[in-house]
Amino acid sequence: MNYLFSEIKKKSLGEDKNILFIKWDRFICNVEYAYKMIGKLRKYKTTAKAIDQPIDFSVLVESTVMLAVYLAVPEAENTRRAQNTANGIR
Repeated sequence: MNYLFSEIKKKSLGEDKNILFIKWDRFICNVEYAYKMIGKLRKYKTTAKAIDQPIDFSVLVESTVMLAVYLAVPEAENTRRAQNTANGIR
């Protein structure tokens, strides 16, 4: 992420920028950290966008709910998988 922010800072401060990725869980796997990163990106006029899971951030309520779903479900699945793996090893 440090490289990403150094590249964002190099770009002109006046122009809007986008970061594209396939799905939200490919952006960041942790819900709490994702919200912090999105806030940080906004300071640099940069928007995170998932190609397969588009969110319209101009609609505040819907975007908040959809982002939470897109991030929380994969995080919960990863936690469950880790738990099952630990149980299987024991």
